[in-house]
Amino acid sequence: MSADPRTDTATDTATDSGYGDGHGMNTTPSTRVVLSVDPARFAEVVAALRGAGLAVEAEFPTIGSVTGTVAQDRLAALRAVDGVQAVEPERTYRPLQE
Repeated sequence: MSADPRTDTATDTATDSGYGDGHGMNTTPSTRVVLSVDPARFAEVVAALRGAGLAVEAEFPTIGSVTGTVAQDRLAALRAVDGVQAVEPERTYRPLQE
């Protein structure tokens, strides 16, 4: 994982996402994502995203947005969830040095 997760896009190794060899250790790299979902079905879609492997970090039901971490090999599964409008990598912005 990056040295300072507040300033760098986090890429880590998922250790127990429920996918893999069944022994609790999955070495597939994970990534932080921001998802746009149908706000009218927010709770239902978030539950399905969790089932597809998303470790939810924050929920914003009013605007239909969710952030979390997922194994990179599960990104297609997130995109396939009914009600998901977009799956994007989390972006980090830093001020320009003067």
